[in-house]
Amino acid sequence: ELNKQTGFVSHAWVVRISGSLTPTVATIIGDIFHNLRTSLDTLACDLVRIAGKSVQGVYFPFSATAGELPEMIKRRNMNRAGSDVVKIIISLAPYKGGNVWLRAIHDMNILDKHQALVPVIAGGISPAMKIAFDPARPTDIQRIATKIDRDGQSLMVMPPISNLPLGTELAAEWAITFDANAGPLA
Repeated sequence: ELNKQTGFVSHAWVVRISGSLTPTVATIIGDIFHNLRTSLDTLACDLVRIAGKSVQGVYFPFSATAGELPEMIKRRNMNRAGSDVVKIIISLAPYKGGNVWLRAIHDMNILDKHQALVPVIAGGISPAMKIAFDPARPTDIQRIATKIDRDGQSLMVMPPISNLPLGTELAAEWAITFDANAGPLA
């Protein structure tokens, strides 16, 4: 495009969204969180079983705070696994503000039970490359990450690049995110 103020030609890097996430992606993501959460409960039962105790009512404990965790360990019957296991669970910090990624497994599993997890593409990351404004002096460009709001969005405008013809399509990586209720995955 021609900049009318400077008289220089510039090229815009523009996002073109060529497809959408299929409706099954939300279901698959929900299943992933459910399976991860189920694995924690299975582990909890196995640890109690190894201790020779009943697995009736045993669940991996999550709590709202660090202070509530010891009580939740008892309520979820994890104390049956023994003091060494209880110490490990406490060290894992499965509460809000503790281990955010472990807690995200629990929270996303609960969220998926009550509403559809609707993933959206929120950002793109271009590949690292060499570009040449001057063919004799190529410039290394690191990966560029940006928020994506819409198809046709201009990411950047720069002078013409000799080794990247107009219309060149660049593969990009995409980040999938969720709404504000998704904790660290928002």
